[in-house]
Amino acid sequence: MFRSLFVALALSLVAFGMAGCGATVTGLGPPVAAPALGATEFRAADGTALALRVWAPPDGADVRAVAVALHGFNDYAEAFAPAAPFWATRGILTYAYDQRGFGHGATRPLWPGKEALVADAAAMVRLARARHPGKPVFLIGESMGGAVALLTLARHPALAVDGLVLLAPAVWKRTDVPFPGTLLLDIAAFAMPWNTLSAPPGLGIRATDNIEAMKAMRDDPLIGKESRFDALQGLVALMQDAAEVGVPTRLPVLLLYGMKDRIVPIDTLRRFVAEAGGAKGFRQVWYGEGYHLLLRDRHAGRVWRDIAAFIVDPGGSLPSDGLNLP
Repeated sequence: MFRSLFVALALSLVAFGMAGCGATVTGLGPPVAAPALGATEFRAADGTALALRVWAPPDGADVRAVAVALHGFNDYAEAFAPAAPFWATRGILTYAYDQRGFGHGATRPLWPGKEALVADAAAMVRLARARHPGKPVFLIGESMGGAVALLTLARHPALAVDGLVLLAPAVWKRTDVPFPGTLLLDIAAFAMPWNTLSAPPGLGIRATDNIEAMKAMRDDPLIGKESRFDALQGLVALMQDAAEVGVPTRLPVLLLYGMKDRIVPIDTLRRFVAEAGGAKGFRQVWYGEGYHLLLRDRHAGRVWRDIAAFIVDPGGSLPSDGLNLP
């Protein structure tokens, strides 16, 4: 019955979509200047200004390492506000910026395109490296940010990155979505790309067990509550590419996942880990009480400590070594 309804919906969308305008992707503009790093913004080569947050070690303390942090879909740089001050006490300086189409971005809620997201991430890593010569630079990607980080390292194999942290990376493949999910999305993104979709009330999927964090996100106008069909289509394409490139083998990688995550399904992560094939330097921690937004969870302190330990010493022991593996 439900499949018949999906087929009927698909046919109606096709009929409506003949007059559709197709997806809108803002993309990259022509270069106008070298990328630049300011106190409160990161300016890309095409002149786009992206809001920037910086958490530095206390005055007088040495910077031991630098992290470039990439937030998830419909989120923004504030995603790292709970954890970054803790990392700063360990000598880790964190740069987090609002990726195009999110947060303070002028093009929000339009999809920026995966190549624009990748270009920005690569430019930010280079700027961080130039500002802190001799310091190790790590990429941290949460959810969609994890997919951007994976694709960035694949597209820029010479990029000087000393390690990668993946927090519940968005690595769904199109085949992970039950039929006819992606077909309907493709049709909808062509026929009525401007229409939005939000999580149905009562679905029962929680991003975190931290009630206060959930309330703060609900009340934050910079957190996206609805998504355009074409933006969702773009996200699916990004996740597909990230899943295909897989875990990089040229640098240490730490993957963190909560066993109560219902946003990135556990079977997806298990397949992703299996395909890594025991890559050298690949480590993982699975948190039995963790949800999708591990940095905001009630037990997030454990996650913060694991990441700090990895960045300070990628080959050393982690506080959570050997715990909660599936």
